[in-house]
Amino acid sequence: MVQSKIKIIRITILLLFFFTNSFAQSYSDSLAYERLKYVQDVKNFIAQRVWKDFENNRVTQIYFTESYSYFFTADPKVLEKVKQKTTPLKGIDMIKSERIDKNPFHMETAAEFTDSTALYYQKPIVIFSDFETAKEYVSDLQNLQKWASMVVHELFHGYQLQHTATVKYSNQIIHLRGSQLQKIYLEQKWFAESIKAENNLLINLLKVKSKKELQKGLVQYISLREARQKKAESILEGFSINENFYEKIEGSAKYVELALLENYRYFPENEFILTNDSAYKKNAYQNFKLDEEPWQYQTEGINYFYSTGYNLIRILDKLKVDYKSNFFNTNTTPYGILKAHLKIKLP
Repeated sequence: MVQSKIKIIRITILLLFFFTNSFAQSYSDSLAYERLKYVQDVKNFIAQRVWKDFENNRVTQIYFTESYSYFFTADPKVLEKVKQKTTPLKGIDMIKSERIDKNPFHMETAAEFTDSTALYYQKPIVIFSDFETAKEYVSDLQNLQKWASMVVHELFHGYQLQHTATVKYSNQIIHLRGSQLQKIYLEQKWFAESIKAENNLLINLLKVKSKKELQKGLVQYISLREARQKKAESILEGFSINENFYEKIEGSAKYVELALLENYRYFPENEFILTNDSAYKKNAYQNFKLDEEPWQYQTEGINYFYSTGYNLIRILDKLKVDYKSNFFNTNTTPYGILKAHLKIKLP
């Protein structure tokens, strides 16, 4: 009798463990899906406001939690190369597997155009860790909305790499790494001083109302930049075309990311996320002002070409230049567009 009761208790405990574990996993899967869906919603929202063609973009996304990898809007050819067993989730448009790597943190866009065995061969993939992991590696990451803006930045890179002209130019012409450009900034005082002067000039010109004063300031900016790039060419051959390209790629992604932070106040609160996700903070960016986070567009806090590229694109907006429709279908850059608009020939 006692033995039977013990068996019943054991069975009850096992069943309880099974259902508790199943519920926890189901909740984890649902939360992953809702977060990814939220990212797509804010991506489409900001695309409508600042870069309409971005809304139509679909790229394979891999979302990492502590134990699993989730594939969202995944290309079938990518899934064919996944070594781990993949499982479609019931009632959710998403694929799940054990973690496909052991890297502790992801927030990048991966692409490979020579190694056909690579998971992301000719298929750019946006790879990112969940909020809980990201906040351990990213300073001052306080809410899901900020995390989502970082993912949107990477999604924009995925969008860029779906343009043949951009990929071809990157593979055939661009031979320097961004870290090599940043190394000059960090090690060459004259270079850093010129970059800061150029960038501050752009920031100040964004506030100028007089067309004449704006034109004069931009001519001054170009003069400073040309002198610096010419000197930098003696350190790294091909420096100028590489810098112009990195400004285009990183500056435009930064442009979309910061536009989202500025426009969150117009995006409806997500009630499911608000109720079920403690990382989401209600009205987190209701009163956000970019000027209160100057490191976002100055050159000291991040790789300098993020900021210079971002501010160049803002100048193009100020000049009302139509540049977005073919921006990644051609080899043009923000700096090249600016010079063409001012009718100043490239060197």
